[in-house]
Amino acid sequence: MPCIGRNGFTVQLKMKKKMKWTVVEEIAVSSIFPWPYAWRGWVNGIAKYLGKAFSEGITLSENGSILHCYHEKESLELGKVAIQKSLDPKWVELVVKDTYAAMQSAASFAQEKIIKPDLSKKTNAELLEIYNEANQHIEALYSVGLVPSTMDMGHNMFSQMLSDYVEKRKMEVGLASEQTGEIFAALTTVPEKTLQQKQEEGFLKLLADVEKNNEWKKALEEGKCTENKPLHQRIKAHAEKYGWLSRGYEGPITWTQDYFTELLKSELKQNVTAEQKLSELEATRSKLLQKQKPYEEKLSMDEKYSAWFKVARRFTVIKNERKDVVLKLYYDLDKLMKEIAKRLNITYKQSMYITPVEMPSTLLEGKVDESTLTQRKKLCYLLVNAKEITMHGSKEAAEFLKQIEGEKKEVNELQGHCACPGKATGIIRIINTQTDMAKMKQGDILVSHATEPNLVPAMKKAAAIITDQGGITSHAAIVSRELGIPCVIGTKIATKAFRDGDKVSVDATNGIIKKID
Repeated sequence: MPCIGRNGFTVQLKMKKKMKWTVVEEIAVSSIFPWPYAWRGWVNGIAKYLGKAFSEGITLSENGSILHCYHEKESLELGKVAIQKSLDPKWVELVVKDTYAAMQSAASFAQEKIIKPDLSKKTNAELLEIYNEANQHIEALYSVGLVPSTMDMGHNMFSQMLSDYVEKRKMEVGLASEQTGEIFAALTTVPEKTLQQKQEEGFLKLLADVEKNNEWKKALEEGKCTENKPLHQRIKAHAEKYGWLSRGYEGPITWTQDYFTELLKSELKQNVTAEQKLSELEATRSKLLQKQKPYEEKLSMDEKYSAWFKVARRFTVIKNERKDVVLKLYYDLDKLMKEIAKRLNITYKQSMYITPVEMPSTLLEGKVDESTLTQRKKLCYLLVNAKEITMHGSKEAAEFLKQIEGEKKEVNELQGHCACPGKATGIIRIINTQTDMAKMKQGDILVSHATEPNLVPAMKKAAAIITDQGGITSHAAIVSRELGIPCVIGTKIATKAFRDGDKVSVDATNGIIKKID
């Protein structure tokens, strides 16, 4: 039986032996580091928590796009195990405890070994030690941190199960007129604020202070912020605290001091005050939270499903916080990789294609094959299992990629899962990178493989959000509920089924997207 391959298309992979693969995640980045140990963490590290693991996994890099692949059958089996184990409160607490421990350990490592030291004074052997330790923290963050993702990633089993239950119960208890999507969104919304939401609130509070201070407003209007030290310091502090979020998995960092300065100037021209926007932001989140308990009471859920919805909310929080720590660690590691590149007299990008297996001889003996590193940027893949991480070149990668590309199909309607209810009509914009965001206009429909924090400025302009990947605990689901934007997740092929400029209607409440001629 064939498997669901890249972007949801059916394929059969034939290499040295027959294997069925699922492309579980596609990320717009153009480097291999830090994915070898990240992927090994998920592929093998979850054995501690699930009692079994993936036999192997593949990370393929192709001209700025990373594909994470594993065996379809194993994905489904492990998803079922994780869902069942999540009914055990002690298991849930173990996952939560170990996730926070890994997060704290990684943050402390970055502070002590990367941020504070002058890496230029370290020997190559010392840099190698820091590099190896970084990989161990990356593996730990993905070993436990992605256990919750196993319940949904690649198949949306958990989200579908809970959605089906809501649909069934609402009919049984006489709530047939209620929208399943709205009930589902309310039951999976969490009170905790994301780091992105804290950034937004911090910016709006800064804007509110500017609106009350005529000197600050004048300085902004005349382009003399640097001459107004109190204002300059406020903007600088905000950029230093949150600017790294715009890096995403790779960068560049676009939320600079100049960016926030220009954003303040733009916001001052709007008719809505900062206090109004703060109030609307809080009201959007509170609206669904206020409906959560009444819906729980009306549905009168059995003990098992009630526990699963609590787990969904708990895991939503730790998944989001873990991702913030991961992205901050990658941002901090830029300092290390740039120093390594300088020592080897290669570019930063080239340094990101040295495998962990190769780094010891590369740093200690100066063995660098620049042509190989440059070729890897075009096409290569890593095969990861419990024993080793092996690099495969463009020829083998091309064979693998050819099999998982699938045939492009024209569709007029897609079905996904409701992350945030509502309806919208608009023009499709495929947004996977920061560069793509220039296309986004107010009221467009944002379509992405899977959203990340650096895409939030574009998400805020969207009339609706659609993703290929992700379940109820995904970034797109969380942010769409914070912003109150209709959102459909887990469509598998939206980025391939639609093109920029297509006009669609989105019924997020029922998870349906239709192309309009």
